[in-house]
Amino acid sequence: MKTKIFIGVVAGIVATLALFVAWQGFRQARLEENALRAIARNQAALDRSERQAREAAAARPAGTEASPSGASANAPPHSSKPPSLSALLAADPKLMALYLKSFRAALPDRYGATYARMNLSRAVIDKFEEITTAQEGENMDLQAAAEAQGLPPNDPGIAAMRRQANHDYQAKIAALALGAGINPTQMDDEKRLASPQLQNMMGGLANTVALSSSPMTYAQLGQLGPILAAASPTFQTNGSVDRFNMDWDKAVAQASAVLAPAQLDGLRIMANVLKIQGEAKQFHDQAHPVAAP
Repeated sequence: MKTKIFIGVVAGIVATLALFVAWQGFRQARLEENALRAIARNQAALDRSERQAREAAAARPAGTEASPSGASANAPPHSSKPPSLSALLAADPKLMALYLKSFRAALPDRYGATYARMNLSRAVIDKFEEITTAQEGENMDLQAAAEAQGLPPNDPGIAAMRRQANHDYQAKIAALALGAGINPTQMDDEKRLASPQLQNMMGGLANTVALSSSPMTYAQLGQLGPILAAASPTFQTNGSVDRFNMDWDKAVAQASAVLAPAQLDGLRIMANVLKIQGEAKQFHDQAHPVAAP
């Protein structure tokens, strides 16, 4: 009996994924292009690091040349591990400036739905992005300083500095909100709607229909967030979203007043895929229960 159920679940997954693949096909060319750009950026960073290492070696005084054992008496052990992003940025102010410019340019994609939902003015948005970008720069500087001293990420001193930096950031955001006349309760609600699981679902839908006749707008995403949150039992209790435990019928019905037909089709496909994946997960968990420790 369990085998028949499993075969039925798998068949359902295959049928629904066939529809999902049709949507995903629109995105493939752009994804490949972005991947190639990312590879090129990483390679350029590594090439720059290698060039700097060669220049440093050429400038080293003759008395500090490596000994026959493979290291000079005063030099630290050589590591073949490539430098981290934070180390590369700390060593090159121009690269840091470009990174932060790119980081800020991506903020509307992350917070566009929030901007629309809260009807923020351009001045408030600009100030928020300025504060958030500065915070990212401080985070990178702190990470680079820790790595330069050989400190682990969980070092108590580094952790304390990180908490203080986050406290300062939250204080600036709170001051910005109060200055704009935003209710603190609304800010708390927005933090809950910024749940990574919820954002991932909305981002997945937006990417799916991005190249269709009806791409998502930030205003639509701003309206869709509360709809998905209301359809999530776990969100109501602890603020997290379990994509396998959603009242999708309720979500689709409410979203029909917000989404265009093509977008609603995308939501239905996503809902069907997650329903079937949830059933498969439940079947697997029942067949392979985790023993209590």
